[in-house]
Amino acid sequence: MAAGPRYPVPGPPQAQPERRRPNSQLLVGLLAGVVAAVLLAAAVFTGMWLTSRDNSAQTAAPATSSPASTAPATGMDETEAATTAPPASSPSTVTTPANGPDLGLSTPISYPSCDGTGIVVLGNAVNPANYRSDVQRMLDKWPGASYLRTDYACPSLRQVDDAGNKIYAVYRVAGTTQREVCAAVADAGGDAYGKWLDTTTNPRYIIPC
Repeated sequence: MAAGPRYPVPGPPQAQPERRRPNSQLLVGLLAGVVAAVLLAAAVFTGMWLTSRDNSAQTAAPATSSPASTAPATGMDETEAATTAPPASSPSTVTTPANGPDLGLSTPISYPSCDGTGIVVLGNAVNPANYRSDVQRMLDKWPGASYLRTDYACPSLRQVDDAGNKIYAVYRVAGTTQREVCAAVADAGGDAYGKWLDTTTNPRYIIPC
């Protein structure tokens, strides 16, 4: 009997290589690490930005003085400074009434015109503590005389004495000529001297007699 065609006899099925599945736990760990790194970097950046902003704000802020800067330089507080400060008034103003240079005597103060008239100065009061008594004494000695304060009179009179005190002068009108003034000076005697009441004569000039 003739042999028929031969067909290969199928062998046992061969095993296919098994595909490895990724480890899910490993992926989760890597993902968590990435997220943690990103959060850490964000936190560091945010902290640096806030610190830089605070430093910039402190640098740009204008300097302001504190209440302590107004304290006296001597180290005393304001209460101590107020209680130890010297009185504002001086002896030269204490004896001068509040209504001006008038001393409140029976003879009122005069304000002569600076028109070139000559006067004989009978005496001066220059001690602030004794203005009233000294002027009154001279007015009593020379009845009919007047008095003025030189810084309220003409610039031809000395405004203050060598010590800086105001000058009250007791005087009489003597005339408009040197002869008349010198006659009044001789009549007064003592330390009397002549002056012009004007705006041009040097205040240290005394009419020679």
